[in-house]
Order: sequence, then C-alpha cells, then structure tokens
Amino acid sequence: MKTNQRQVKWICAIQLIALCILCTLSTMLHISDTVPVLISGMVLLSGSLLIFIWLKSICNGFQCSILFCGYLLRIVFMLLDLYARKYFTLLHSGADTEGFFQIACQYYHGDYSDYRTWYPYVINGIFSIFGQNRFIAQYMNIIFWVFTAFLILKICDLFHVSEHSRLLACGLLAFLPNNIILSSILLRESMMIFFDLLGMYYMVLWLKNGRRRYLLLAFLAPIPAIILHTASIGMWVAFALITALWNKKRGKYAIGLKTGLVLVGGILFVFILFLTSLSSLFLAYIGNDFSIYAITHRIYDIGGSNYLMNMDYQHWYELIPFTLIRMFYFVCSPVLTECRGLRDYFCVLGDVLPTVFVLFNIGINMRKKNLSRYALVGIFSYVITVGIFAWGTANAGTAMRHRGLLWGVLVATYCIGFGRDGELQ
Repeated sequence: MKTNQRQVKWICAIQLIALCILCTLSTMLHISDTVPVLISGMVLLSGSLLIFIWLKSICNGFQCSILFCGYLLRIVFMLLDLYARKYFTLLHSGADTEGFFQIACQYYHGDYSDYRTWYPYVINGIFSIFGQNRFIAQYMNIIFWVFTAFLILKICDLFHVSEHSRLLACGLLAFLPNNIILSSILLRESMMIFFDLLGMYYMVLWLKNGRRRYLLLAFLAPIPAIILHTASIGMWVAFALITALWNKKRGKYAIGLKTGLVLVGGILFVFILFLTSLSSLFLAYIGNDFSIYAITHRIYDIGGSNYLMNMDYQHWYELIPFTLIRMFYFVCSPVLTECRGLRDYFCVLGDVLPTVFVLFNIGINMRKKNLSRYALVGIFSYVITVGIFAWGTANAGTAMRHRGLLWGVLVATYCIGFGRDGELQ
C-alpha cells in the first residue's frame, strides 16, 4: 500500500512540475494572457484528475467520495463567484477580494505603488506562472484546501482514528458552508488554514517522538500564515508554551527551568521583532500604541452586524473578563439572539452550531489523558489565536471569516480526541 502511495505521489509530482513548466513557458510567450481559458481548462482538468487519483490512493472509497464532492462543490462556488457576481455576491466576497485582485494586476504590470497586505504578492507570483488569470488564482485556494484535507487524514492515521470519526471529520472539512466559500474565493484564508495546520501537525509529531527537526518545522510552518495575517502569531505563542511546559523525560507537562528559559527567549524574540525591520513582515497589523484605548477602540458601521458596541473599557484589569466575552462573540457570532434575518440564521446553522459541536466534543474527549497532551496543541493554538482576533474583530461577518482560519486546527484537534494513540505509522 505504502509503495503504491509513493508511486502515485511521484507521478503526481512529476505531472505537476511538467504542468507548471508548460504554463510558465506559455506565460513567457504571452500565450497565457492571450487565451486564458485554454490555461484554465488545462489546469482544471489536470488538477481534478491528479486530485482524484491521489485521494483514491490515500483513503477508502467513501472518504474519497466525500472529499472529492467537497472539491467539486468548491469549483462550483468558484465559478459562481467568477461569473455570476452580476446577479449575487457570495459571503466574504467583495471589497477585499476585488482589492487584492486589482493590486495584484498592478504588480503584474510592474506598478508596485500600492500595498494591501502581502497577499497580492502571492497572487502576482501565481500570475507570473499562469498569466493574469483570476481563475487559476482562486483555484489555488481550492488546492490548499486539498492539502489541508491530506493533513487531516495524516493526523487520523497518526492516532488510528476510527472509520466513523474519520468520515465525520471528512464531512466537517468538505461541507462546512463557511469553509467552502473561504476556500473558493480570492482570499488568503485557505492558504493560512493549511500553514497553521501544518505547524500543528509537526508540533504533534515532536510530542510523539521528540525529534528536534519536527519542533523546528513546527515554528517554520506558520510563517507564511503570520506574514499574511499577524493574528496567526498565536500559533507561535501556543507552540512556545507547549515547548516550555513539556517535560520529555517524564512524558507530561510540568513547570521547570526550561519553562523560564523558553519564556525569556520568547520575550526577547518579540522585542527583536518590534525593534527591527521584521516588524513590517510579521507584525503588520500591530501598531506601536499599546494604550487601553488603542487596543479596545473599534470603528463600527451603522446598521451592520456589529456586536458589543456599548462596552466601555477604562482599566487594564478589565481586559481579562472583556476578552473572554469578546472571544465568545467571535466564536458564536452571529449570536442567535441578535440575528437580523434569514441570512444570519443560516450562518448560525451552517457555521456557529458546527463550531460549537466540534468544541463540545473536544472538551468531552479531554478526559482521555493519553490523548489530551496532543490535543492541548490544538486547544492552545485555538484559544490564543481567538484571543488575539477577539480584539481585532467587531462584527459577525469578519468574525466568521477569521474564525474560519482555525477550522483546520479545530477539526484536527477533534480527530486527536477520537484517536487510539497508537504508535507512529
């Protein structure tokens, strides 16, 4: 089985490299920009075939069907976003997606005068291979969703998750409406979901076998996500806490000399980030003003899906209880009691309730002591990152979009809780 998987991986890798080389040559010869539909069709057909073959090689028939249906569903939503936007607009698609695309097009033509996060540079990199083709740029987000699914399956294998729980995890990953949209439109979230989950995967591997290279990879993997959005630095904070508290010899979490050394090293690292040019790369969303007003003040749109508009913050000690309240709203918005219409109720049914369901099951499974040590990686990552996002988010729409970044981490933690903690495969 493993030999067949290796053969499939090599075949897929070779075909992907050949496809990228062909598309790059087409772009250099200005063919890609002349007939973009040809490139789009070639990439879509080749990609779909390779993904189907790859899924068939790594999971059974039912799991493969669920994930491939999720893949096809994302293609449908991508086409709706591209070609039906005159008639309706998908959730999360709008000012940000169009802004990213317009600035990426400017970069493609050599005009770097505007800046709107680092994501347009990523899109421009895709353009440099496939031509100025929005279809391909959005399709890459679907590809990153496929990579995320692969990591979830790897974690299921790692902990010998039962067939029933694997199917449920595949369903959560494939059919959550919010995730379908985020991974099919022109936003950075799909890439960030993958890189955050990749960091968690390596952190779990380090806890399992103690190899230092996995610890290094755990901190390196989220770097693209942190560059794309500063709040993903919560993954680093969580990994640092895990590293500080984990006692390898005793096989459990404990406070010791290493705890203090890691925390001091982390504080020094933060100072280095702030005092050097790295701050513009990793801390783009964090200013230099750390007053209570700067942290808590938010601008609200009249008539929007804003929440907690009347809360007044005056003292530092109030940050702890108010942070918990804002975290609740971030995870559960739109709150059922504040829904404005059918669209909000659909968001509750299609996003809030599945999130609460997964969180509830994670809490229940924390009773399994042999698995809780690994699940804490996901729990720390989720809680800390949500705590950061809680103060940077002020309305339900943005909350849905940003909490979607942690869906991969949440599903992976759910899978760990249903594992049997076998040996590494």
